[in-house]
Amino acid sequence: TMSVCRSCGWSSVGTYWSCPKCGSETQVWSRIVGYYRPVSSWNIGKKAEFRMRKAYRSIGIVSG
Repeated sequence: TMSVCRSCGWSSVGTYWSCPKCGSETQVWSRIVGYYRPVSSWNIGKKAEFRMRKAYRSIGIVSG
């Protein structure tokens, strides 16, 4: 998932609905059916699915 501000050009990996730099609404892009599209252009069902997604971070793997 990637967020892009069309006002000031700021972009970042992650979901940001407003720009931390200028405060404008951002455009959030994510993968759907294998390619990236703006979430705003998805159908209602896919938008609901996106909002239910969980994000995970890998801190590191310790081997035995």
